[in-house]
Amino acid sequence: MDKEVLLKVENLVVHYETHNAVVEAVNNVSFEILNGQTLGLVGETGAGKTTIALAIMSLLPKYTGKIIQGSIEFGGRDITKLSPREMRSIRGSDISMIFQDPMSSLNPVMPVNEQLAELIRLHQRVSRAEAAKKTLDILRKVGIQPERAGEYPHQFSGGMKQRVVIAMALACNPKLLIADEPTTALDVTIQAQVLELIRELKNESGTSMLLITHDLGVVAETCDAVAVIYAGEIVEYGTLEDIFDHAAHPYTQCLFATIPSLDKDVEWLQPITGPAVNAADLPEGCSFCGRCPKAQERCKTYDPGHVEVSPGHIVKCVLAEEGRAD
Repeated sequence: MDKEVLLKVENLVVHYETHNAVVEAVNNVSFEILNGQTLGLVGETGAGKTTIALAIMSLLPKYTGKIIQGSIEFGGRDITKLSPREMRSIRGSDISMIFQDPMSSLNPVMPVNEQLAELIRLHQRVSRAEAAKKTLDILRKVGIQPERAGEYPHQFSGGMKQRVVIAMALACNPKLLIADEPTTALDVTIQAQVLELIRELKNESGTSMLLITHDLGVVAETCDAVAVIYAGEIVEYGTLEDIFDHAAHPYTQCLFATIPSLDKDVEWLQPITGPAVNAADLPEGCSFCGRCPKAQERCKTYDPGHVEVSPGHIVKCVLAEEGRAD
């Protein structure tokens, strides 16, 4: 039996509008997340990954961030049409987010147990005693002992703060968890522990996940499907096997070329040449053209469409349109 679609993002366009410029942060992005599935959103810094997450959470900057077009359906409802009050009832209970910097989502003047209990009482309408008990239970699940529950965020290490944030995100058993580079600020050993913890808790509750990262190693360990994003566009989309074994877009291939391999003895890695494009001044044709080792003359003026090179494996490149993607 096929799994149902939990989240469907279709033709999403998001701009940041200021007096000086219009930043085209997300450009016609579409993807789906099934119940229980983990989708990895991969790309360089500034590619638009976090903006997609903020749009889903309805947390775009109030005066500058605008959804220009598209829909975000969650459980069959277009949440872009909901009022702020309706969205608050979903955010934190049905959809939760682990932010990149744990201190940005923790109140520095409240003990962590009070912050968790407040969240639980807001969404689950339980008594103070029940909320306190649930708080200790979820903190214990993420490896924080009850005797530390009354401490303040500054008394925890980076890894422990991230555990608190994970506890807050999963406290109300959300249907969808958005993890925005949850291990970026942590050392390698703690990264592995935190990822394992997220996987365990996600599998235990059957939660779907959107994992935002630039680390392909994390994607390989965690995700079922992958969307590669560049300049606010999804340039390649497919299963883990499609992306890792049959990468077809030059940008995806370049990302893999920058990773050290234990199997190959190479003197130098191959960097992606040139800076990323300016989202406030996108080129006329393919956004990756100026950095692409396989660029053709027409790539400067022609913007290719999405081509399905194999079932479910979609690529946005002229080579795919010509049947020469490899």
